[in-house]
Amino acid sequence: MRLFRAGDSAPVTAKLENISGGGLFFTSATPIVDGERLACQIVLPIKTSPHQQAALLKCDLIVIRAEAGDSGYGIGCQLNHYSVQLPRHDGAYWRTHAPESKAAW
Repeated sequence: MRLFRAGDSAPVTAKLENISGGGLFFTSATPIVDGERLACQIVLPIKTSPHQQAALLKCDLIVIRAEAGDSGYGIGCQLNHYSVQLPRHDGAYWRTHAPESKAAW
């Protein structure tokens, strides 16, 4: 998982804990606040691929819950927009799926 704050090119270190159709939850040592907008890239392995290929999920997030814990912060985010890039046989990405709205999910 690669996570970026709005307008920042340096990634924030984060560990993805859970992902669903409406959002995701991750942990980080970096404090992140409710309402903050983030950009995220997640590599998703394609188990049916004989070449160990992966899809790339790119999403815009809105932080809806940020809680301090013993080992950092737990961050719950709502997916605002996403796209999925699928690999070609040569390893490059060739197709993008990006629904117009969450109703298309």
